Amino acid sequence: MTSFFKGQDNIVEILSQDCTQCGSKLETFIIKKEEGIPDYSWNIIQFNNCNEFNLLSTGPNIKVMRFGNYKSIEQLPKAEYTEEQANVRLEQIKFFRKK
Repeated sequence: MTSFFKGQDNIVEILSQDCTQCGSKLETFIIKKEEGIPDYSWNIIQFNNCNEFNLLSTGPNIKVMRFGNYKSIEQLPKAEYTEEQANVRLEQIKFFRKK
């Protein structure tokens, strides 16, 4: 049987950062990199383990990536949001979406 995802699981790099609540590793799998691609957005993500919201920036030159143990909630363009503004939005989401 041929895998539908064949060739897409060739991970070239794993980005990792600690969850701000539980300290576990949030992982982003980089499948393909290409020079010249800007780091264009802040990502507000929700960690699967503890449901905490975190701010993520993957950096430049990433063409294809796959979320690891989290889901994307919102993308904030860096052309419109500074890191401070992205953190304010993160806090708003934490306040209004907490269960």
